[in-house]
Amino acid sequence: MKNKIDKILFDHMAPVGGRSYGLEVVIDPEKCAGCGICAMECPSRIIDMVHTDCGQKISACEKECLCENDVKYALYQFGQGMGEETAFYTIAEKNPFPAITGRVCSHPCETGCNRRHLDEAVNLHGFEKYIGDSAIAEQLAFSAAGKKKDKKIAVVGSGPAGLSCAFFLAKNGYDVTVFEKEEKPGGVLRYGIPDYRIPGEVLDAEIDRALSVGIQVKTNVNVGKDESLDALIKEYDAVYLACGRQNNFKLDAAGEEYAVSALDFLKQSHQDAAQCPKGEVIVIGGGNVALDAARTAKRSGAVSVTVISLEKAYEMPASSEEIAAAKEEGIGFIYGKGAAALEKRDGRICVSLKNCTSLRDESGRFHPRYAPSDEKLIADTVITAIGQGADLKWLPPDIAGEHDRLVPVDDMKQTHRPGIFAGGDFTDFCNAGTVSGNIADGRKAAERIQRYFGEDKQADPERRIEDTDHTEKYYAVKARTEAAEDTAKYEAERCLHCGNKKAVYRKKENVLYFNRACQNCRNCISVCQENAVAFVYSTIQK
Repeated sequence: MKNKIDKILFDHMAPVGGRSYGLEVVIDPEKCAGCGICAMECPSRIIDMVHTDCGQKISACEKECLCENDVKYALYQFGQGMGEETAFYTIAEKNPFPAITGRVCSHPCETGCNRRHLDEAVNLHGFEKYIGDSAIAEQLAFSAAGKKKDKKIAVVGSGPAGLSCAFFLAKNGYDVTVFEKEEKPGGVLRYGIPDYRIPGEVLDAEIDRALSVGIQVKTNVNVGKDESLDALIKEYDAVYLACGRQNNFKLDAAGEEYAVSALDFLKQSHQDAAQCPKGEVIVIGGGNVALDAARTAKRSGAVSVTVISLEKAYEMPASSEEIAAAKEEGIGFIYGKGAAALEKRDGRICVSLKNCTSLRDESGRFHPRYAPSDEKLIADTVITAIGQGADLKWLPPDIAGEHDRLVPVDDMKQTHRPGIFAGGDFTDFCNAGTVSGNIADGRKAAERIQRYFGEDKQADPERRIEDTDHTEKYYAVKARTEAAEDTAKYEAERCLHCGNKKAVYRKKENVLYFNRACQNCRNCISVCQENAVAFVYSTIQK
């Protein structure tokens, strides 16, 4: 907050053409997010927060949320004493797996949180995790659809997109069967994310609860091998393909056969952790999967783990939290390097490095350029995590399209063949590679499939937050406590309930009054992230 000691008055300006002019502040109601930070930052206390005349706006956190959760309303419900159960069912309207996303989501909602411009963002992912864990502890369940429909849908793949699509279809009365090639459902949630991030009991509880709405699951069925896609097309009214990205990108270096892919390594660690490497480990890659593999190797007993990244430290795509946690666990990092070649030496692997001089070409496309380097590293195990593509070889050409890595779909998430839909990481969409993004994409696919059958999407419920003493709540922040419930209540108190109110100036129609009261510090302008506040000259009517 800017400090302004001397009050500046504008009501004694020299008359121009027989009139006096002063400043007036105009607030654009279309831009105003209703966060109220301007009201708190105003030293003259001449800003009021009032309820909007129209319905509640979408808050910044909801806009940024990959699942599009109305977490603000869930916070309000919990803060009003409605309990964890009520908040859980609000979140589950868009995301039936809050205990999972509360642990693994990169929480861009907190980047959008207007509270961070005041002190720090509301701990939204921590709140979501608490609500999800409480729902598991209380054994909360979803009710099955009251009326069954006569349409059958096959979902191929039980990762976050497949489970989400199956859940929302089944909740709306459709007969859904999920086909999973592994022994248990979960896809990347089970076989690609380490247990320390999603504990097995949490994963099982959330998946079992979602399946309990009437979803049939057939495991150990590899569609395209054990069961033909044509057979599914004949038996089901629609098919949704959510097979994820199983093909590891090639390292394009001599001797890459001596390395193991991160996905294979993580899957092996789930099945038999005792077989994880115990010596020196090198992980090639700079994303979250690389960090998952590195931290899993370290936790499984590796003597040392080193991550080699093409990117510089500030360019790494992995989340800053994961990088910081890896460093705390003793994992080393080498930046701006790639692997030029791998060579077997006395039962170990020698990695020859090359310098990465640039990551992208002139058009901005990822196209690394390299320069030679004499640096070499020796390790017992090398793990590669440089990206994945979808396996399309088993698909008919009209569904696979011409793209060799991902399935093309239209705005309806439908492939080139009517009735065959695809989504999640099996396709190209804006939030690919994220659990929350896949959950949202699966839900949207369910909506498109319902539309395909002539059923309109149900409108989101109308909500209004009744909140008194809006400005004063910004100061009602107690010391953070350790108990999970107390911390959740603390975060609920900190939420500004953006989108529910709008900022207005007291007696703003009286320009003379405003110019006597306003200190011209312009805090309101500087703190407004929506650029909704502007100072303009107006005629003073005396």
